[in-house]
Amino acid sequence: MMPQILAKRNKFGAPYISIIVSTLLGLLLAYSGTFSTLAQISAVSRFAQFIPTIVALMVFRKTMAHAPREFKVPFGWLIPVLALAVSVWLLFNTPVLNILWGFGALIIAIPFYFLTKQHNINLSH
Repeated sequence: MMPQILAKRNKFGAPYISIIVSTLLGLLLAYSGTFSTLAQISAVSRFAQFIPTIVALMVFRKTMAHAPREFKVPFGWLIPVLALAVSVWLLFNTPVLNILWGFGALIIAIPFYFLTKQHNINLSH
């Protein structure tokens, strides 16, 4: 999936080429804007994944109310509703440009999701 050179390991077993590449990409991102801006972009990317998770929890709680489960979210509907309200409130109070950058980062990540999924399927066969 990724170039084989990234898997090269040093004598301690660390993938040092991957570490160097990740560090350089992180530095480029860090120098591209202020910490506050980067944190907001990161938060938007996380909320875009977190909000559907909250909604799924509420849907499953409603449609599969009697299904056996190992973990049950305490306080019933309170935590999911509060989490959804806070997440939406935070998104509405984020500058539009940061929302666009955050969703842009998600769009860039989508192909890697499918590549990883296909790679895992190929490994299992």
